[in-house]
Amino acid sequence: MKKIIIVIIISVSLNRSYGQVTNVRAGLWSDTMIWNINALPTTNDSVTLSFGIIVDINAICQSLNTNGHNLTINPGINLTISGGNITSAPLLKKFIVIDSAQLAPNDTLFIYTYSYDNLHRCIQIEVNDYQNSRIGHTYNFFNGTDTLISSRKLINQLRTDSVFEYFSYSPDGKMVSDSELVFRGLNRVVFTYQYLSVNNSITSIINSSGQPFLLAKYLTTKDNYGNIVSEKDTSFEYYSGTYHYKNNTNISYTYDANPCPFYNLYPKRLIGLNYELVAVDDIPLFRLLQKNNGKSEMSATLPTTSGIGSSNLVVEYIYNLNNHPLSLIYRDLKYGNVYKGVYYY
Repeated sequence: MKKIIIVIIISVSLNRSYGQVTNVRAGLWSDTMIWNINALPTTNDSVTLSFGIIVDINAICQSLNTNGHNLTINPGINLTISGGNITSAPLLKKFIVIDSAQLAPNDTLFIYTYSYDNLHRCIQIEVNDYQNSRIGHTYNFFNGTDTLISSRKLINQLRTDSVFEYFSYSPDGKMVSDSELVFRGLNRVVFTYQYLSVNNSITSIINSSGQPFLLAKYLTTKDNYGNIVSEKDTSFEYYSGTYHYKNNTNISYTYDANPCPFYNLYPKRLIGLNYELVAVDDIPLFRLLQKNNGKSEMSATLPTTSGIGSSNLVVEYIYNLNNHPLSLIYRDLKYGNVYKGVYYY
């Protein structure tokens, strides 16, 4: 019988610089195109999986965080973890948002509950909105064993709202289109977002029921982990009949160095400034989910008469021994609101 072997080497070295490496889509370890560095990880690299992976060659890395994704090692193949650190991010079961200005039991605003399939993919999200006495459910669907969400269905049980959302991706796993079919009572609206990504530039054309009504071009900057740290819509133009409106927004984000428990539970959207994207009501607190936990967000829009408000947010975390967040304090510095979030794994 062939054995699956993981070799752990404990070593100490000085003046070594470790790289942060992740895979941009599911695939084989030997495929350099699936890695964000376009090369195979080395003994100096810390690897965090963003998708499931099959180790098909003898491989090595400094540390490995499976981040809730499947790690399959073919028979007779060795995976060497030179730093002796292999971890698996726990699956988030529940997240509770609390209004710090209120007293229990009236302080609970939202409870988000997550369910998974046997591949650790999030297949259902229940949102209990205590403030508005509403319950919503999101159902995520996948193609085969893919880890990217192919479609979603969002249902608000206490109103007659529902949203069907469909995604398509490029070969390297980037979202290229996002179509929403929105039902509000007897009204039916279709939004289609088409994205063209070239380096740090993203062009978006949004159609409503077949008619283009919004053209936008975004410039983004990313950190070494692949998180968006700045986003600017250099051309945001809205058309409705003879009406033409244009504005510009700058937004910046900062992050910690630890994996975000929400990242793999939702669609991996390219930008946070999507117009009229209604299928985001099931996301707690944050505008844009990235690989690491968000620590701040600041935005401003010109002209100020646009009706698009600015933001100024900071978030503080308490972590467990494995650097997974246990709780957060979310401060809205613009309006003075303070919320607490509690994670349950």
